[in-house]
Amino acid sequence: MKFLTLVFTLPVLLVVMATSAAADGLQDHQLVDILKANGYHHAQIEHHGTIKIEKGQDIYYLYNTFGGDLKIVYFNRASANATYARMNQWNEGERYSVAYITTQNHRPAVAANLHTDAGLNTHRIKDFVHRFEKTVIRYKQFVASHANTGGH
Repeated sequence: MKFLTLVFTLPVLLVVMATSAAADGLQDHQLVDILKANGYHHAQIEHHGTIKIEKGQDIYYLYNTFGGDLKIVYFNRASANATYARMNQWNEGERYSVAYITTQNHRPAVAANLHTDAGLNTHRIKDFVHRFEKTVIRYKQFVASHANTGGH
């Protein structure tokens, strides 16, 4: 009888745990409101869990994960000189971002994560996106400098 109780209780417990994990983060519309209030006026919900942020010529995608963590990605349009070796070279020198080549369209991308274990507030979100903007500037310079030197 104890075994049957455990079998029927465990799925309910897992659903409750998953629901509380999703509730730990902010909803998409809350993130958009925070972004717009902090100067990212062209932030909009692309679809559930994905926020598109346009800043000048650049477009970032902010992914609002199920557990509440955030991931932001910039896809570089200039992909002609992207190689795995160059992405690895970037990754060796960077601590808070990772560069890679997408499997779908083979474009170079750079991404960063914000783990929300310590909580999430407006300042952390603003700082995260602002730091990522600076990362994208360095990343674009890195890709362009290797394009001009043939990658050496």
